[in-house]
Amino acid sequence: MSYGRNAQRTPEEVNSSGKDWFTLYAVFKRASWRGSLAGQGRLPSQLLPRKKHVKEFDAEVGSFAGKGLGRDEDAVELQGVYDVSGMRADADVMVWLVGHKAENIQAALRALHRTHLLARTEIAFSAMGVHRTAEFARGHVLNLRARRRG
Repeated sequence: MSYGRNAQRTPEEVNSSGKDWFTLYAVFKRASWRGSLAGQGRLPSQLLPRKKHVKEFDAEVGSFAGKGLGRDEDAVELQGVYDVSGMRADADVMVWLVGHKAENIQAALRALHRTHLLARTEIAFSAMGVHRTAEFARGHVLNLRARRRG
């Protein structure tokens, strides 16, 4: 069984593995620069993301991915970064992280928040949960996307 990487894994394999899956959803809002730039309607050019900032973010994501979920108990995977502006007044970007250890997910979130892309944001709210086998729907399991690293 290749837990967490194999799209062919069965719910029975997942449920009998004895592993917990923690997930964290963190929503960021732009920091209070809006007040000093009121009326301008856009970020100053020095704050706009550049390719080097995206590379920095990607490198950070790669650093905590380790050998991948299912192969590395300490691994954390970024499941997605989403634009959630317009859903709440205090929400701009949501980050979704998954891993076997809650403390590693917290460390990964702190590392991402220190990157240039998120450094000028504040966490508006976040929620962490754990996946447990559903009592009446044992076939419902966490579906992690298989990734090709390269």
